[in-house]
Amino acid sequence: MNLAERLRQDQHLAILHLLERCIGYSQNHAILRMAVGQAVGVELTDTEIRARLDWLENNNLITTEQISGGGLGDLVKATITRKGQLVARGEDVVNGVSRPAPGSF
Repeated sequence: MNLAERLRQDQHLAILHLLERCIGYSQNHAILRMAVGQAVGVELTDTEIRARLDWLENNNLITTEQISGGGLGDLVKATITRKGQLVARGEDVVNGVSRPAPGSF
């Protein structure tokens, strides 16, 4: 596995962890983009966070919907699924998502 792939896997896990901790298990992509950058140490572009969310949705780990951000333009709202919660906690494994460290959740 190369560094870029490892980073993507860590970003996928970070998104799931962040959504797991949000009220309503949901957050918009702009907030997630900033939080993932802080969690993983590498900032994402708007295009990159949307690509990560698309991947997670295609693997049934989150659902997404377009919402109006008012003056911010269109936003993507992400909501973690039950399967996504299990993966975030290390109770299920999905190729393409890093496993959480023991005791990290």
